[in-house]
Amino acid sequence: FYVSEGKDFRPIGVMLADACQKALHYSAAFTSELAPDCLVIGAMDPIGFARQTGLDSLVGIEMNLPRNIEIHHVERGSATGAAAVELGKRLASSGLKVLVCFGEKMKGKLKNEEIPAQISTVIAEEERERGLGEMPAVAALASYEYMDAYKVSEKQFRNICFEMSVQSLNHGALNEYAYFKKSVTRKEYDNPEINRIIAKPLTKYDCSGSYNGAGAAYLVPFPIAIVLFSPFLTARQLMG
Repeated sequence: FYVSEGKDFRPIGVMLADACQKALHYSAAFTSELAPDCLVIGAMDPIGFARQTGLDSLVGIEMNLPRNIEIHHVERGSATGAAAVELGKRLASSGLKVLVCFGEKMKGKLKNEEIPAQISTVIAEEERERGLGEMPAVAALASYEYMDAYKVSEKQFRNICFEMSVQSLNHGALNEYAYFKKSVTRKEYDNPEINRIIAKPLTKYDCSGSYNGAGAAYLVPFPIAIVLFSPFLTARQLMG
């Protein structure tokens, strides 16, 4: 398993192919006899949502994959990475050796205000008609559903979100390529001029920023030792 996140401004196809190559390099299962049977690509890329890229071909060419290898391309908005891994897991369960890659290229050709419109194209039309064309709106509704289901007050919810923000930013400090590395105080978190509402009850610090980066995992249908590698975490940090 390999991850590389942060300020990576290479084309998304190059990032994905690089992550795949490194995942295979560090995999305990990969040999010339145990090469992938198929490739699953999950890309969070607004240009790709507009159908302006051929990521399947780009990644295949970058990796010099055989022409007969199956390539599955998944696009599910902010759930794309998880959907790609889930598909890969199911394919591996059926006996295939699966290379899964997932990436995000949100910074570059589009302005920040143009990104939501492109991402919304992968959201169901009936949901967009009800005002759910942006991911923060969906997350906000899910937050209220969570609060209602578990009887969580808004004050308790804010406390939970603050703790999550602190943990997330602390993790960002470990990554030299991260956009957000500075820790946040409770005073800053509660200040609406610093931490504005994005989609009530969610604020700026509750929502994920836009990133460029990629990761990959090699999934096989038999037990192996798991190897996790990241360019910005030491072995000690990875082991917990």
